[in-house]
Amino acid sequence: MKHLTSAFLLSLGTLSVLGLGCNPFSSVQDKVNQRIGETVAEKMIQAGSGGKVNVDMKDGSFTVVDKETGTKGSFGFDAKIPENFPSDIPRYEGGQVFLATVSQDGKRAHITEYFYNQDAAKIKDWYVQAFTDLGYERTSQTGIKELGIAEYTKDNVKLTALVVEQKQDDQAAVMVQITRDIK
Repeated sequence: MKHLTSAFLLSLGTLSVLGLGCNPFSSVQDKVNQRIGETVAEKMIQAGSGGKVNVDMKDGSFTVVDKETGTKGSFGFDAKIPENFPSDIPRYEGGQVFLATVSQDGKRAHITEYFYNQDAAKIKDWYVQAFTDLGYERTSQTGIKELGIAEYTKDNVKLTALVVEQKQDDQAAVMVQITRDIK
């Protein structure tokens, strides 16, 4: 019986350390898995873009820096906006950033945000007013009920804005994409 009790306690101790969330090697394994994920993501993005990139994966989003052009980008839910992202791109409050990129020279920038259970018409109207307040003139506009595309210009700057609404059951999502180009 003493041998059985010792074996049971040893097994229970081993399980508590290695199998029930108290694994001292889990943080090492997590870091290894994260690094493997980053390496795989880098290879996939490099193959798709033909460029060299660094991928830094945190919290389900990726931050990418093109080694040749210096273009910085972040994508994934709750993606981070690069430090040098232009401040003249207006942002409607409450959006979840999915993609944010900016070229090294700052002439080209892009952001994609999602808004959940908000009114697409209200968001569109807000952007129209924000662009007008910043001195932009609307040069073209196309739209149907669920989709709106407009271009705005000011001096040598062109903004292209896309607003798409998708509804399913009692849920609604609005995607806003804004691209800025400086000529």
